[in-house]
Amino acid sequence: MSRLFVIDAGPVETRAALIENDIVTALWAGPGADEKLPPQPGERAAVTIRTIDTSLGLAFADLPTGEEGVMPLPLRQTLSQGERLVVDIRRAARPGKLADLRVSPDQSEPDEIRPTAATAALSAIGGEGDAVSFLGQGPAFTALKATLPGRSVERADFSIFETSGIEAAFEEALSRQVSLADGVRLTIDETEALSAVDIDLSAVKGQSASGTRERASRLAVPEIARQLTLRAIGGQVVIDFPLARRQGRAVESALQGECALRGGWRVHRLTETGLAALTVPRARPSLLETLTEPGGDAPVPGRRFTARHLAARALRRAERALATSRSAGIVLHLPQEIAALVDAHPGWTRPLRDSYGERLTLKSHETRNREWCDVSDTD
Repeated sequence: MSRLFVIDAGPVETRAALIENDIVTALWAGPGADEKLPPQPGERAAVTIRTIDTSLGLAFADLPTGEEGVMPLPLRQTLSQGERLVVDIRRAARPGKLADLRVSPDQSEPDEIRPTAATAALSAIGGEGDAVSFLGQGPAFTALKATLPGRSVERADFSIFETSGIEAAFEEALSRQVSLADGVRLTIDETEALSAVDIDLSAVKGQSASGTRERASRLAVPEIARQLTLRAIGGQVVIDFPLARRQGRAVESALQGECALRGGWRVHRLTETGLAALTVPRARPSLLETLTEPGGDAPVPGRRFTARHLAARALRRAERALATSRSAGIVLHLPQEIAALVDAHPGWTRPLRDSYGERLTLKSHETRNREWCDVSDTD
């Protein structure tokens, strides 16, 4: 199996993807290349105890990067408010959820050298031995190569995100609906309590209604598993198959096979009405949680892209225009909210100015929708 790990370490946002046998199988998004990364699972961190609730048997703590965490009170150790101690990160904080902590048996001070966004992405969705294609500034590329001795780490052109299907995979993974072959359509809804997957076969044609439902449902299983992985969806997942349990033996077997390929996934028996429940480990925030916030209706109802993500997306578009037109000046047109955010962070445009000179101009538009942006040549 060929495996390639692709990293785009931008100043605003880092994105990464794992490509296996020319298929994008995992995605990651996080802070910019030079920004502090929230403590990740497997790390140790020094925290300060903020509150102790003996009735719940829990202690609430402040992490050094600003997140909050919760841990069970240790059996043979008394904690006090304001105490500083070292914990192990079991699960990272995510929107609306605290980080899951445990008191570390090793109370020595944690290493001050923390993982970068690129190495965190590699740890989360990559793997040892994978070849790495890297987009980013020279110092970040040099630093990554130093942390991966003996591995193939090569510079990449931004076009790799288009030609290898990564850009399309990101767009698809942030969409509520996914169209498959033969007219099958998946609708994937994330909520705080669970995630639901509906399979729509209304456009599928076949000679036998029951046989068509069974075949289409079975063929949808690998793509459902892929979509859950791409989106980093964890917790309880309920899949609504359009068939009864007596028709679903092959579907249930296919689900068990997909879960066996992914560490920690569990599948529960298909119900009489065709519902299947999965339990998927939640190691990190989902892609939707990372790149969106409550409000609006894009990319899905009840969520909207964060201003930070919209700024990153606009600056990537400007970089493509600058790289394509080696001499012309480029104007990046932005809605007022996003333009103000970019102006407030001069470090976000510095890499473009270092690479392409002073050819980039920002122009703010008061009446434009916050998701709109455009690029034009200077007059």
